[in-house]
Amino acid sequence: MSVKTELFLEAAQAMGANTCQVLSKYLFFYVIQSVPVLFTLNAANAILVLGGLGFLVWDYQKKHRNGDMI
Repeated sequence: MSVKTELFLEAAQAMGANTCQVLSKYLFFYVIQSVPVLFTLNAANAILVLGGLGFLVWDYQKKHRNGDMI
């Protein structure tokens, strides 16, 4: 997502807003909307990875028990 090329940022600068005002009033609220979506996607990915790793560890422990070597 390219926020730098958005038209509302150019309009804010044309109305006389300085860089700090553009960042605080316009850009922050535009970017903050995608944070919950990114968090949800990353959390789902982490759950899938941890589930897969847990299955691998369980399978390894099942195959390599101490009593099975005799």
